[in-house]
Amino acid sequence: MDEMYEIILKDGFGLKLKGATRTRSSLICFTDKGSFDLKKNIFDESRIIFEGEIRKSLNKNGFMNAVPFIDTVDGDIFFRYGDSRYTLENHIDTVSFDEEEGWDYIEGAATLGRLHNASFMDDFVCDRKNFGRLITTYEKRIAEFKRIRKRIKKDALYDKADMIIKKYYTYYLKRAEDAIKMVQESNYDALSMYAMENKTFCHNSFKGDNIKRDKKTGEIYVDNFAKASYDVCISDLAYYIRRVIKMEDTDQNTVKDVLEAYGCETPLTDDKKALTKAMVVFPWKFMSLCNEYYNKRKGFTFDASVQRIEKCIRDIEKEELIINSV
Repeated sequence: MDEMYEIILKDGFGLKLKGATRTRSSLICFTDKGSFDLKKNIFDESRIIFEGEIRKSLNKNGFMNAVPFIDTVDGDIFFRYGDSRYTLENHIDTVSFDEEEGWDYIEGAATLGRLHNASFMDDFVCDRKNFGRLITTYEKRIAEFKRIRKRIKKDALYDKADMIIKKYYTYYLKRAEDAIKMVQESNYDALSMYAMENKTFCHNSFKGDNIKRDKKTGEIYVDNFAKASYDVCISDLAYYIRRVIKMEDTDQNTVKDVLEAYGCETPLTDDKKALTKAMVVFPWKFMSLCNEYYNKRKGFTFDASVQRIEKCIRDIEKEELIINSV
């Protein structure tokens, strides 16, 4: 195994491996030219290239808190060894927000604002474009939710998840339909057009385990752009707020502080606020969990899935309070 990594580092990146330590997400390689993180990338080539270009673009645009991939000796973003693709980046000893005693939600929001100031490219490098697709995506999710409700009525088995959906179907359907109306009444088309013209991109997974703090300097770094796409940047903010709402130690004041911290770093116009609220109102998590549960269910009860659905129900009061106050 060590011999394989020696070959990858030597042939791919011109480095001599002296030692290595495995972590959950990478192999820390100690070489003749310093320490690096070597990662086996499971995604297709276009997505790896996209992530590499995102990191380069962020640095080029002034956001230095995303560690760029190191080019191979042939000038490529990744090195192919067998059927696998490997990326290399400078090693920084970090701890994720998830691993700390508690998230610094405000610092995370400010970091997201700075990230968005630099989240644009000169040219498109892949087809992962979501501009203008929000309402279509929501309508598709609603249609899936309605099919689930029909299936429950038809099967009439009524397990725990069935009963939850039966009880809260009208509530979540109304929230979803209200969110679509809010998007339609917002300036989404103009925001989407601006994003397309400027080739802006979203992280799409800006949360605790992808926000990391340098143990030595305290500097914040953003990692793992594997789910990124071209889109209106504000969708990242809505995603982040939904994650913050889920946390036990947050309330409406936390969300207000998050919005303020984000707005101090990048303009948060009324149009962007309206669109962010619409995205938070849409019950994406609940409908996604329901869809996942009923697509996978083959006569078995998935306790973990049901527990996550129940968690959504427990958060309703908190969500409503936050939505109505922001």
